[in-house]
Amino acid sequence: MSISYLLLGQKNLLMTKIIKKVGIDISKENFDVAYLENEKMMTKKYSYMSADIKQFVASLSIDSQCVMEATGIYHLRLAHSLYDAGIGLSVVNPLSVKWFIQLKMHRTKTITKVAANSTSDCW
Repeated sequence: MSISYLLLGQKNLLMTKIIKKVGIDISKENFDVAYLENEKMMTKKYSYMSADIKQFVASLSIDSQCVMEATGIYHLRLAHSLYDAGIGLSVVNPLSVKWFIQLKMHRTKTITKVAANSTSDCW
């Protein structure tokens, strides 16, 4: 059972109060995060080590919403850490992200900035 499927049952929780939307772009050795803070785009890079994952998860509030692409097996460790911490999480198909970017005519091609700028709770 995928994490996205498990979170569908928490729809009311996610839609009631989402303070911080975080886009996460994952690669084999690190992950980049982007979010809006005081209407300014903030980005940060973390290594894909357990200590950095714990630091990132600890920096989020329980009412944050994270969005990441399914990237083979690379996203799994971070996705499980976020889920275990009770952080809202959507793992999306990379093709869906590509189509969403084209539909919204965004110039950026990474999920981090698109998700952070999104006003939609539909991830």
